[in-house]
Amino acid sequence: MASGLTWVSVVFETEVALLELQARSMSRFLPDELVSSILVIDNSGKGMSRSAKESLLISYGRLAPAVRILVPGDITNVSGATGWRSQQVLKLCVAAKVDTKHYVALDAKNHFVAAPRPGHFVSPEGRPRAPFG
Repeated sequence: MASGLTWVSVVFETEVALLELQARSMSRFLPDELVSSILVIDNSGKGMSRSAKESLLISYGRLAPAVRILVPGDITNVSGATGWRSQQVLKLCVAAKVDTKHYVALDAKNHFVAAPRPGHFVSPEGRPRAPFG
């Protein structure tokens, strides 16, 4: 998993089950060459429990070694932002923690239903893509 993209997901309490579904879909559909690292930002009020983290790592399956779970304080101070605003700030500021040239930010409710085709996220010329539709 040395090359590829960094995948970032921000999660809060009510979306942990959705993040587990996302993790299972990533394990099933993302080829190893597309995964350098996976950064999960735990934006929940009390933090995910140990059992929730363990369950999440199980859901990532073969990709689990690439996962790092961060809290907002690991990234930036978001005390002035709440809800979706804090999530957007975290998705942008996490760039300082990314070791790859590109990263893909996902909401916990985003899931893969098929393997992405080559060049879906980054063109052969190295330009990021934001495909819609």
